[in-house]
Amino acid sequence: MGPRTRRWSLSTQFSLQYERVNKWAARIGRKSASLQDLRFFWFERAFRVLGLRFPLGVTIVGLLPALVIIFGPTLVGYPAFGGERGLILGSIYFVTLTIQLYGARYVGRRIKSLKEYVESTLAPNLKVDVSGLYELRGPIILFLVLAGTALPAYYMLYDIPVAVKLIQLPCWVFFSFVFATFFSAYGHSMYKIYLMGKLPLHLKPFTEDKTLGLKPFGRTSLQLSGLYFFLVASSFIPFSISYDQPPLVGLVLALVFLSLGTLLFFAPLLGLLRHLLRAKTENLDWIAHRYTALVTQLKSEGSSSAEEILLTNKLASIDKLQKDIGQIRTWPFDTQILESLAAIIVTVIALVVAHYVQVALP
Repeated sequence: MGPRTRRWSLSTQFSLQYERVNKWAARIGRKSASLQDLRFFWFERAFRVLGLRFPLGVTIVGLLPALVIIFGPTLVGYPAFGGERGLILGSIYFVTLTIQLYGARYVGRRIKSLKEYVESTLAPNLKVDVSGLYELRGPIILFLVLAGTALPAYYMLYDIPVAVKLIQLPCWVFFSFVFATFFSAYGHSMYKIYLMGKLPLHLKPFTEDKTLGLKPFGRTSLQLSGLYFFLVASSFIPFSISYDQPPLVGLVLALVFLSLGTLLFFAPLLGLLRHLLRAKTENLDWIAHRYTALVTQLKSEGSSSAEEILLTNKLASIDKLQKDIGQIRTWPFDTQILESLAAIIVTVIALVVAHYVQVALP
């Protein structure tokens, strides 16, 4: 092999190595960009980086900790905390974690949909930013709160061997962070609904929509709140159902999260309530002024029969308009749905309290 051939071979190898380095750099760059993409939650970004479809990723991150909860106690020499009890607790863990991950993604999609609707009613230069929904700051802060309350209660107050607690610790830490992610997403979404309600919205005429175009706000709030209350109830089950003496702190935390959810549900709707009441008042004042003017004209002397008939017809039309204006909704949703949601909240609280009362009674 001559010098020229060797130089060509070395040049070819260098080019191939350079192309490989570029490919790796591009792949790492794509992964880094994917991890920083604030259009998705942290677990969605992680699944995208790992090349996992969402259902498969959720199954993996839910199943592996559940298996540790089921078989971990037996591996460390405490089969009594595994077996049927471990199967129940692990199954609840898997189902609840799966619902939380799907629920957080559902929250993001509903807010994106509402964002697009709101932007369609605003001036072209006004946009709504919902990227804060996907930041890690909120989940981390709430996780620290849970790490200082629920986790210590579980590990200090339950009569469980230390070896079992240690082997299951990563599972409950991850569970708490996922729950913190969902709660943060719900809270931030309701805050965003509140801010959207304060924007200069172009409301629909009451003749087209009795909610003046605000129904998507009410529907989104109800859907997210219903999901939240269901998840709060189900998320506290693993901390109590498999043990004979659940600590009181579990009940307190459940009531706290249910109360916070109720406040977060009503807070953004108060601004929409003001929109509806103001529009209703303005329209009633306008029609009352017209009605008064027509009645005064009708009572005046010198009106011909034709004019009286015309005025009477106008009064009938105004009467119909008054009835239509009176049908403008006070809330941007059907109040029967609100009653159903209230019934669900009361039922959940009653079930949680009943469980603890039953345990406390001898």
